[in-house]
Amino acid sequence: MDALSVADSLVKEYLLFRGFTSTIRAFETDKKQDKSKSFQSERIVEHILLCVTTSDLLGLRDTWSFLQKRFFSRLQGRFIDTANKLTTALYRYYLVAAVQNSKTEKVVEFFKVMSEELLLKPDEWISWFCLPYTAHPESNPTFQPYFNKQWIDTFSTSLSNFVLTVFQNLPLPQLLSFNIARLERKSLESEVERLKAELDRVRVQLDTLKMQHHRDMFGEATEIKTRNPEIPVPAVQSVVQTAGTPSPHSITDNERSNSRSTDRLSGSDEPFVIVSQEVLTGHTGSINRCRFSEDGGTVASASADATVRIWPLDAAPTHRNATVFCTSEVLSLEWAVKSPKLLLLGTADRQVKLWNVDTKRVVSEMNTDADMPRIIDIASSPTDPTFVTAVAAVASSSSTSVTPGRLLVWDLKTSRVEKILPLQPSALQINTVRYNHNGNMLVSGGVDGMIRIFDTVSCTPIMGWPAHQGDVLSVRFSSDETTVFSLGTDGKVLEWSLHKIRKVLQTFSFNGVYSSNGSAPQPVSVADMVFDHEGKHLLVSSPYNSGVIFQMNQPDPIQRLGGHNGPVTSVDWHPTMHLCLTGSADHSIRVRKVVSRTTLRTSPSSSSRPSLGFNSYHYPLRKGSADNK
Repeated sequence: MDALSVADSLVKEYLLFRGFTSTIRAFETDKKQDKSKSFQSERIVEHILLCVTTSDLLGLRDTWSFLQKRFFSRLQGRFIDTANKLTTALYRYYLVAAVQNSKTEKVVEFFKVMSEELLLKPDEWISWFCLPYTAHPESNPTFQPYFNKQWIDTFSTSLSNFVLTVFQNLPLPQLLSFNIARLERKSLESEVERLKAELDRVRVQLDTLKMQHHRDMFGEATEIKTRNPEIPVPAVQSVVQTAGTPSPHSITDNERSNSRSTDRLSGSDEPFVIVSQEVLTGHTGSINRCRFSEDGGTVASASADATVRIWPLDAAPTHRNATVFCTSEVLSLEWAVKSPKLLLLGTADRQVKLWNVDTKRVVSEMNTDADMPRIIDIASSPTDPTFVTAVAAVASSSSTSVTPGRLLVWDLKTSRVEKILPLQPSALQINTVRYNHNGNMLVSGGVDGMIRIFDTVSCTPIMGWPAHQGDVLSVRFSSDETTVFSLGTDGKVLEWSLHKIRKVLQTFSFNGVYSSNGSAPQPVSVADMVFDHEGKHLLVSSPYNSGVIFQMNQPDPIQRLGGHNGPVTSVDWHPTMHLCLTGSADHSIRVRKVVSRTTLRTSPSSSSRPSLGFNSYHYPLRKGSADNK
């Protein structure tokens, strides 16, 4: 009956819509006199026990008679017998309470009013007619059990359970049946999620068996697929490292060798197994940003070639495949959290565009001020329909001048700037911005090497400190949001405490990740980093043609994801799937399916043949999470 109040309000709304005002008044009057107490069993039992303790025989008979005629009379035979026994016990409890309260006149009144009804059951009541005239009935063997507190408590509990059971099994009108359908749907959704999690575990094991099969036959092999938007999707061929003549679209032996060698750090026990890999090619300029969609079925990439490409992976609908042409280099890109079909992108000539990946059109186009044409970074709020852009002026050729910049907060619905976050001590270029989990805090990193944290509710700076000798290129909150991670042009990845300002908790080293020929890295101005779904590993872009994986509390890298022929400029790791990607200055994006060895060891075995397509592999929902509500 949880939906009763909702149904009542719907009925009143309908009557008001029809103009039945007199019916509404009658409805309200009947509600006030509702003897069923809105089918709340605890309220009915409370009223009955109150009538007993106050010796209100009229109120007790009226309420119990209503329950018998309205509900108990419709019960099956065995339940009717239970209702009759409760009736006898209730009246006996009334008499016991009257005796305990020294209200002998109420006992006499009870037998006078109820005598005709009681004489219909002489076996149950004939001995009770002498109760008003019995001295110390609590000591009389006939009445003594009913004066026992245990009997009274047992009766009260039985009465409550019986009334509750009757109400729970009432046939509901169609108006109230919607709540049952809602509960059934929630139950079915929970079952579907459970089955999905089970399917995911089986798929992981199947993929592992297929990968082991390739290793047994061909050595350390990873299935690699290459895709170019100019080539029809059916023509894309899967390439496995075997002898023979390469296909026109396959990866060369040298590329495979480079991919295999750069994915391994010598002497390391790599925590992640690369099950399969797909190479996305088609851009003609360096990749500035690439991001997974919320469902993991689509990758969006922004490039210096003034285009944004939408790449549907194997499990995604191919109609999403698209190219967005802009008038200048696309510097920033982010999926809108509150509108997952919308893609936010920022260019070097003042344009902020909202692209709908389903309709393949620009939903809205905004412009920044002319003195701040470059949209360096974009962050979408996880809770509100807002996003932040870090905008900056055109960089000066002078090495001593500082590039001005601003942080603008936009309303996604109105496409207007709502607020400007204050930058102290001066308004200079911000390279990177990121929200915390509830959108109440925003962390940023600037060209002055400073990290700044803002309260997004009051739009005021909370704290700030110098972090790097040079630009801060990327910042992230830790999974527990007690620390901040930063990546700078000084080549350092640092973890900072939010409880003790300027305190460095960890320093991660890039030693050991130089390219195979030992050459110095190419200078890059775009960098990125991201956590895995557990927050225990950090994937960082690097100028050494590979993405580097660090593990918390270990200063040295534990694995790298290579295969590129240029610096890795952007990385992403899907928060719920076994997918990560690296974007590079060599114009390509590599999407990998990676599985931790811990997951492999705990996965159930299976003998079925696996598929290495990029299907959606969800982790089971954790207890207490927002998605489990």
